[in-house]
Amino acid sequence: MGKASKIIFWFIVILIALILVSVSVLLYFQGIYFPYFNKVITIPMIEQPPAKTMQLMQRVMANMNTAHYDLQGEVVWLTDEDPFVLRNKISFDGGIKEQLLGNLAMQNEIQIHNLNFLANGEIRATEDKTYFRITEVPAIPYFKLEEVKDKWYSFSSLAILEPWWESATMIKEAMRTSSFFALVERKPDEIFNNQLTYHYSVKADQENLKDLMASLSESVTKQNDYDLSLLSNLNIDLWIGKSEKNLNRLELQLESNNLIVSYTVNVTGFNKTVTIDEPGLSYVMDNFSQDLFKKSDFIDLPLYAYLSGIRIEPLIADKDNDGLYLMWENVFGTDPNKADTDGDGFDDGPEVINGYNPLGNGKIFRSL
Repeated sequence: MGKASKIIFWFIVILIALILVSVSVLLYFQGIYFPYFNKVITIPMIEQPPAKTMQLMQRVMANMNTAHYDLQGEVVWLTDEDPFVLRNKISFDGGIKEQLLGNLAMQNEIQIHNLNFLANGEIRATEDKTYFRITEVPAIPYFKLEEVKDKWYSFSSLAILEPWWESATMIKEAMRTSSFFALVERKPDEIFNNQLTYHYSVKADQENLKDLMASLSESVTKQNDYDLSLLSNLNIDLWIGKSEKNLNRLELQLESNNLIVSYTVNVTGFNKTVTIDEPGLSYVMDNFSQDLFKKSDFIDLPLYAYLSGIRIEPLIADKDNDGLYLMWENVFGTDPNKADTDGDGFDDGPEVINGYNPLGNGKIFRSL
């Protein structure tokens, strides 16, 4: 072989090597899959490992300013008699930075003891105020829940939600640094929302989730015995965009003893501008408490319980005759055997009805 031929030969070899390296790097960052007997093989050093892809997805979603989320699913609790069924549809446009901002609409259907209840509503959260209204209330005879229907109520976002912002910040930081998913199976890629996506079947990483829960709750940290074993029965499927690494879809299924949970979340509209229309008229939370916590709303509850066959006598007892049934004593943490829990001279019932704290000074809700 002549000198010129050797030069040409080695030039071709080097060119082919450069092409192979370039293609490998491209495939490493974009990903590729190979169907093989209905399985998918991840090629080491060529395709991006699933664990890294899922970690990048968590970072992308943690840094996401806004998105559109559609959640739909149900929870079924099997009892000795009739099952309890809760079905949800939630639509949210917005995101969480320093606080929750956006528009949320929800539809809830509850089935229990051959009864069917609907409870729908919407929330509009701005930097200063959070507005909400209930658009559909359970059609229960002898209740007067319609008192709060179709009215906009508002409260200071800072006054009510500030304690939750720190938790949201901690969760987002954990999403950037920890992995909450462990790969079970790589499935064939799919087109979703006009994007080519990875499709992974995964399990929840219980140890990392346990660490997160411990950091969110001081009591959990002290006890250090938070049990997440139920998550071992949780099956999760993820669809992750191959180019942007954003979460496009999540499906989860859980079956354990008498509990069945099934939910789907679709994510679109990444980082699009969200418009929040503030209602022209809204009532402060004091009005909400006065409308909702009136004993007259529940005056005929024993009759309704008798007609419907529901045994709720313990919930409607009022041992101390303070105007609060036991169900509300449990909600507000008041003493069911003491009419004036905080000893301020006013019975618990009248305090709650008028929006005052039955456990101490001030109002139940802090308003603007």
